[in-house]
Amino acid sequence: MSVRPTLPIFGICMGHQLMGLAAGADVYKMTYGNRGHNQPVLCLDANGQSGLCYVTSQNHGFALDDASFTGGWMPWFRNANAQSNEGLRHRARPWRSVQFHPEAKGGPEDTDWLFEAFVADVRAYAASTVAPSKAATMAAAQKTAAAAQATMTPAAATATNA
Repeated sequence: MSVRPTLPIFGICMGHQLMGLAAGADVYKMTYGNRGHNQPVLCLDANGQSGLCYVTSQNHGFALDDASFTGGWMPWFRNANAQSNEGLRHRARPWRSVQFHPEAKGGPEDTDWLFEAFVADVRAYAASTVAPSKAATMAAAQKTAAAAQATMTPAAATATNA
């Protein structure tokens, strides 16, 4: 991550745990694990306050320890039942991950916005690495990324899901 600090990354399931380990977080074995196709997760804002609840699909027996997050990392989602970490994000970089499976469509479309935001980040990154003659494309991609970034908070997601 230090080699390309602006390259967008989106980890899912074990990818979430690997991102946490790469960021210096601790992983622990859960007593029972979170397993099922209807597990509720709470989206957390920058202050750690919960907002919207999403229905997710989960099958994991390990979790990241929120208390071990440092260096700009913060909890993003929390399991509403077990209170275990279900997501992390970086405050300044386009790096995010979730322990649950957004592709499994537990909601069924509750978490589609995660993929939309990641694609917007990738487009913005790609536009920023092209020749200056592509300035119009880059500006459009940055506008899309900014709009997607605005959906990263529960308040903005509420407006999107209304």
